[in-house]
Amino acid sequence: LSARELREREDWTFEVCPQRPPGESLSFILPFRILVLAPGDGSGRGNLGTAAHLAALKKRLLAISDLYAGDEMLRVVETRRELALALGARPDVLYYYGHAGIQGGQLNLCLGSGREDDLLINDLGRMMGEHPPKVVYLNGCFTGAAGHQAAGHQLCPRVPITIAYRTRAWTDHAGAYAIRWFGRCLDGGVD
Repeated sequence: LSARELREREDWTFEVCPQRPPGESLSFILPFRILVLAPGDGSGRGNLGTAAHLAALKKRLLAISDLYAGDEMLRVVETRRELALALGARPDVLYYYGHAGIQGGQLNLCLGSGREDDLLINDLGRMMGEHPPKVVYLNGCFTGAAGHQAAGHQLCPRVPITIAYRTRAWTDHAGAYAIRWFGRCLDGGVD
């Protein structure tokens, strides 16, 4: 998305961490490594069209580079355990596509059929360890909530840039914008 597009849309939050870690560069080596956390449609929380969205994302990425054919540059996981293991590969971007909500006053990602499967944003930040992604892109309900509950606020200063969408992830434009953003970053070097 361009800066103009972000300003015109009221349903996005875009947060750049004001306390950038010393010596931390926000440049990417293209193509960059993408970790997708996308619980399947069988999670019991409603069908998001996850398989179709991921197929469209992969198609766009493959049009840019054949390196996205394997799982070294594009890895898709569904569970907390898979996420913890995949974060060890030090992805450049973490992209979440799924349900999210506010539970006990805290923002969480819904990874399964029950609350025991939910992942608090603060817990996600801790899971990232010493080498977090440079960008976290959250495409789920409430992920763009403002204030102290905002994902960017909670992930800062670990993650320099957080992009979050606060409406339903399954709306056509939410998925399309994500695919477009990845395409523009990788194909044109535009963020």
